Amino acid sequence: MISQGFTKKLIILLSISLVVLLAANLIFNYIFNNGSNLSDIQQAGIHESFLTSIKSFGLEDEWIKAKTVKEKNSKNEFIKYSVFVPRDLTIPEILLDVYQTFKDDSVNIETSEIKAGGKSFLNIQMHDKTILQAEFDYKKNLSRSRGSIAFLITGIEPGNTDDSLLIESPGKYCVLLKPSEEDMDYLNYLNTNRKDFAILLDDEINEQNYRLGASYTQKRLLGSIKSLTTDFSKAVFFVIDVESDLFKSENYNYLHEQITKRNIKLIRMSEFTSLNDPDKNIEEQFKDQVKLLKKDRAKLFLLGKDEYNSLQEEIYSFEKSGMHIINVGTVYYD
Repeated sequence: MISQGFTKKLIILLSISLVVLLAANLIFNYIFNNGSNLSDIQQAGIHESFLTSIKSFGLEDEWIKAKTVKEKNSKNEFIKYSVFVPRDLTIPEILLDVYQTFKDDSVNIETSEIKAGGKSFLNIQMHDKTILQAEFDYKKNLSRSRGSIAFLITGIEPGNTDDSLLIESPGKYCVLLKPSEEDMDYLNYLNTNRKDFAILLDDEINEQNYRLGASYTQKRLLGSIKSLTTDFSKAVFFVIDVESDLFKSENYNYLHEQITKRNIKLIRMSEFTSLNDPDKNIEEQFKDQVKLLKKDRAKLFLLGKDEYNSLQEEIYSFEKSGMHIINVGTVYYD
């Protein structure tokens, strides 16, 4: 004989099982009926990633055309893009970036070159379903020109191991040195690594042969000028600290005259942009300054070595989008 307690437990167990089965059925129906919505979300994400990738090269919206097409022998509809590429950019560069964008995703990417060195075709599929297609072709008279930026870097010590790694890197910048006999030993090292250098003139030069003073006689000043212009004749230019007593003194005009007559330019430090706003981080300041740059113009940045190192991601991003990184000397001599 089945006890009343056992019957009660059995009813409770069956009731719980029924609730679980109903919940499972509801979940299954939701997933089954909304599978297409999940697919739509995935497709939208693929389109967004694709457009982000190609626009990171500085392509304008009007250079990218889109239309909806239907796949042959199928009801599947997808978007086909026509992308016009400026001549200062290569189509393989763009395709490689698209590959890198989707390398960890479960999509299949096929590319083909329609015309040697020219028009190329891209097809992105997921689960044998075409998600998007794109045709890339070069177009004359398109230009990504966004101006140029150059860097003058302070605080680099060529004898320092960490700084040596920076000097040997392929980055394009100019090293600002204080005149000293020690730094003279590293000039060939800088030249070997294709790094330009400039010389800073201020009140704090320690070497007797190069020292400049606001109260020096012209004869004493001329001796230092001759030593500087002889020993550092390969400098792209000299830089004068506008906050120095030397700059504010009557000797500055004589200094400027004697240096420029020896075919060396004397540049005011104030001509360079520094990133010293205490209310913004350096990345924000750099982006803001670059965005202010007008087409076909150049902006010169004066940065400490740590600041320069911290901006590598931003520099790469702007260069990728068509910004030119140039040597500082190019601005003054070309």
